[in-house]
Amino acid sequence: MTRTLRWIAFTLLFAMTPYLAASSCKQLIRCRFASDCPDKKICGKQGYCVDQCKTKDDCHQEQICIEGECRPMQQD
Repeated sequence: MTRTLRWIAFTLLFAMTPYLAASSCKQLIRCRFASDCPDKKICGKQGYCVDQCKTKDDCHQEQICIEGECRPMQQD
């Protein structure tokens, strides 16, 4: 019974790996208009879909709000 449960757990984990990896990746989507972007994203000045913001609190943890767009913090 234990061997069967391990096999089932391994199979499920293997089957879910692409979905888990895709959800953690940050995909850059090219755009020309806000309608090209998914969800509530807007087309940023650099031609990629970005989150709109008023303050840093509107952005993800590794981002800052610059001119109404959430952008990555610059690395030194």
